[in-house]
Amino acid sequence: MLGHKGCYIRKSVIEKKKRKKKKKLLHPCGIFPWNVFTDSYIFYDKEPDEVPFPTPLPLKQNVEEITIKYYRQFYKNPSPQNVQLYKDHIYFWMEPDIQYERLQENKETNEKLLVLPQTLKYNQAGKAIENSHFINWMIPSALNYIKRLYGKLYIPLKFPFYIYIENNFKINDTKIIVISTSQYYMRTFLIGFIFIIISIIALILCIFYLIRMNKYENK
Repeated sequence: MLGHKGCYIRKSVIEKKKRKKKKKLLHPCGIFPWNVFTDSYIFYDKEPDEVPFPTPLPLKQNVEEITIKYYRQFYKNPSPQNVQLYKDHIYFWMEPDIQYERLQENKETNEKLLVLPQTLKYNQAGKAIENSHFINWMIPSALNYIKRLYGKLYIPLKFPFYIYIENNFKINDTKIIVISTSQYYMRTFLIGFIFIIISIIALILCIFYLIRMNKYENK
């Protein structure tokens, strides 16, 4: 997940006698990672309407549980040495240490980025680019809508149960919570694989058809 040419953020730098503008490369780069899904969910077996709240149900969110192993190889955090070495030229906006440094230096920062470790559950789901929710968000969708696995429950889920939702990801479209079996990604992967196979077969048939048409035209 390295930034590429064209994804920059402008940053004003005031010097002693002159003001100049400095460009920084975003890491990770692109509109899709920048708008990563940040809603969070807490499951309860009792209604959390009075203090003290009941203990949340243990929801597994770590990368080993909810991401596909194949995709993990493409999402690696830069080393702390590289972050410090290139931070004057690259804005590592998912790194909490970078946001902390900006606060210490009284520099302007984005409120969304300050709370990113909380909304993406860094302590449970992994830090920055290696975060399980970020990895799942970046996986290409085989359908015309985005459906992502948020977590897994390994205990019997009995009705009624309650879900506390933090609505951090603001969109105009409808968001739906789906409770299903743990084989979710296998089904999604299978649908995408079937689409690819059908497309390849259709392409081969088209090529044969064009070859046959050319033979008839040449006679």
